Amino acid sequence: MTGYIDDFIPSYDAENVSLRVMGRDKTGDLVDSSVVDKSGQWKGQKLEQLAATICKPYGIEVINETDTGEAFGSITLEQGETGFELLDRLAKQRGVLVTSDAFGRLIITRASSKRASVSLTLGDNILAARGRFSWRERASQYIIKGSASAGGATWG
Repeated sequence: MTGYIDDFIPSYDAENVSLRVMGRDKTGDLVDSSVVDKSGQWKGQKLEQLAATICKPYGIEVINETDTGEAFGSITLEQGETGFELLDRLAKQRGVLVTSDAFGRLIITRASSKRASVSLTLGDNILAARGRFSWRERASQYIIKGSASAGGATWG
């Protein structure tokens, strides 16, 4: 996998030493970072063109495996929207999926009707598993702030 180590967790006891390493591919940057663009607007761009623009600062290659339809007339970035949120929102409008591969490339594709050639069976090809369910970074209250000039017909 081409990406980053997010967590490195060593542990030991009287008999064992272990290391847990957790990470994700390079497209994690698109999930973590808001899009930085002076205008936040694009016109006449196809999904794969905008994806290449959004991915370029992170060195992420875009692979398009399907027809994404015509260019969007106008695209407007929502305040604080991450690169992934923007691309996912537009992909849904075109009925395509945005995912990644082991090389950290962004893949634009469609769902397949093919089934996997192997079943996952506990004790056979699943030898161990672990889960984590966390409430970290969850706030009990979200406050939205905005500003606008008062007056005019809107504010009567």
